Amino acid sequence: MTYQIVPESAPFNAEQRAWLNGFLAGVLGVLDQQSARGGHAGALAAAASHLSPTLGAGLLSQSEAEETFPWHDPALTIADRMKLADGLPKEWRLMAAMAQLNCGSCGYLCKTYAEAIANGSEKNLTLCSPGGSDTAKAVRALVKDASAKNLVKSSEPAATAEAMKGTRGNPVQAKLLSSNKLNGLGSSKDTRHVAIDLEDSGLRYQVGDALGLSPTNCDQLVSSILSKANLDLHASKSFEHKCLRTITPELVQAAIDSVRQRPKQNGSVAFDSDLISRLEAFGDSDDMMDWDVLEFFEEFGMLGLSAQQVLASLNDLRPRLYSIASSQTLFPNQVHL
Repeated sequence: MTYQIVPESAPFNAEQRAWLNGFLAGVLGVLDQQSARGGHAGALAAAASHLSPTLGAGLLSQSEAEETFPWHDPALTIADRMKLADGLPKEWRLMAAMAQLNCGSCGYLCKTYAEAIANGSEKNLTLCSPGGSDTAKAVRALVKDASAKNLVKSSEPAATAEAMKGTRGNPVQAKLLSSNKLNGLGSSKDTRHVAIDLEDSGLRYQVGDALGLSPTNCDQLVSSILSKANLDLHASKSFEHKCLRTITPELVQAAIDSVRQRPKQNGSVAFDSDLISRLEAFGDSDDMMDWDVLEFFEEFGMLGLSAQQVLASLNDLRPRLYSIASSQTLFPNQVHL
C-alpha cells in the first residue's frame, strides 16, 4: 500500500517528504496490524511517543494513561512530564509534577500525594523535596487553576487520631539501638544501618514495608522564629512539630489580617497599607514557595500575630518513609533501615 501523507504544501523538500511518507507509512502499517487486535490507539500512541512526548500523550485515552502513567519516569524533565499529562484528570497532572522517585520524603507515593492534594485532604503543596521549587510552583499553579474551575475538592482534613497504633495519626515512640556508618573512611557520603527497638510497640511488618520516622525541629531554629516574630517562648514545644520550611497561604493571610487590625494609641485602627501591599504581593509570588518561616519573619518583622495564630496556619511535620531492610522473623523486637 502506498501512502501520500505529507501534503505537497508542507515545508519540506522532496527528499525530506519522501522520508517522512515512508516513516509514517511504516507506523500506519503497524497500526493496521494492531487495529485487528483492538490496539489501534495504543500502537499509535507508542509510535508517536518516539516522535514527540506531547503527541504521544494526546493520543492516550484516559484508561490507557491510568494503566501506564507514562510521565512516571524520573529521567523526563518536568516540562515533558507535564506535556504527557496535559488534558488528563487533575490528579494525574498533579502526579506528573512530582519528582517520580517514590522516595517517601513527602510521606506518600507520587500518586497518592497527588490524589491527596486533588481531594483536598492534603493542603501542603511543597512536600516533594526532590522536585524542589519547580515541582512546588507547578503544583501551586495547577491547584490555583483547578480551584478557579472548582475542580479541587474542599474537604475537612483527614482525622489525625487513628485507633491502630503505629499509623500516621497515632505513631509510637521507639528507642534507637544503633546507627552505624557503612561508608569507608574519608567518604563524603553518610549511609547508615539503623536499628530501632520495637519492644512493647505492637508493630508488625514484612520485608519490603516502609517505616515512617517523624522528625522534630531543632530548638535553635524554633527560638530564632519565636524571637523574630515576638511570639510567646512557652510555645516552643508546639513549634517543634510544625513544618517551618513551608510558608502557607494561611500564614500570609493571618499576617495581613493582623496588620489590618493594629490599633492606634487612641483606640482607632490604622493599618500599614504599604506592608499589606507587600504581603499581598508576596502571597501571589513564587517567593512563597522558596522562603521558609524564619525568612518570612526576618523580612516582614513582628506582625502582631499570636503564637496560636501562627501555629494554626502552619502544616504539621510529615513522616519520612524508609524501606525496611530486616525480617521480623529474625528480629522480632527490632526494625532495621
